[in-house]
Amino acid sequence: KVIDFASFFFFFSFRKDEGRIVIFASRLIMSSLGINDHISFMMFQQGDAEAWDSSSRVLEPLSKFSLLPDLCHTLAVKALLHICKLPFQTEEQSNVEFMSSDGSVPVVQVGSLVACGYEGVIEHLNAKGLLPSCGMTQQEQLDIKSYTALILGKLCATEMFATWCSENNFDQSSCVYGSAFPWPLSRVMAWRKARHTHRYLAAVGWKGCDAAEVYGEAGRALHALSIRLGSTEFFGSETCVKVKVFHLRL
Repeated sequence: KVIDFASFFFFFSFRKDEGRIVIFASRLIMSSLGINDHISFMMFQQGDAEAWDSSSRVLEPLSKFSLLPDLCHTLAVKALLHICKLPFQTEEQSNVEFMSSDGSVPVVQVGSLVACGYEGVIEHLNAKGLLPSCGMTQQEQLDIKSYTALILGKLCATEMFATWCSENNFDQSSCVYGSAFPWPLSRVMAWRKARHTHRYLAAVGWKGCDAAEVYGEAGRALHALSIRLGSTEFFGSETCVKVKVFHLRL
């Protein structure tokens, strides 16, 4: 928590003239106080009632500073919106992670409502009835949810491990991520991101796991998905939006 507030003061020193200090400071303070989930809930509940409009925006990190986990989630969200035939504008911004209530990207703005991350966008589209059921039975929908949880819980966590916990990739990931910030904040923010990743992996039961164990978990998850897929091209109906998106996600 001390380093979070320290990074806030560093940011004020180096970026006070760029007009983005409020967003960065708010994100860092919320993270330090542990109120991300509450803020996310309030943002979702206080959005306007309009389901979608042509001026909706997908805010994503600058491509030259994006790492594997963020790229995958951003592509999955854009693929989902295209398949749903929902018009949107794409905009790259350097502070998208700090606009998000929980640090997940991309951030989708629909009117005054903000949905953060892939799961946040799914929640919004489901709540507004923009994701068709494709005629699936209740059991089929439950199966899809279970395999979705497998993808998000195992494969996405593996991407995070490979990016921030692998000795072969850590230095490069820190360099790319930190390049968005001035020195010495670049070192502080890269360390902070790595610490957040370690905490997340510990929360999902991967604390102390080595690369062989993590990649073994990923391999078993992929094997389970492969068995479920069989010789078919999709997990369900070819017209099913969510299934097609998760197929693309893989």
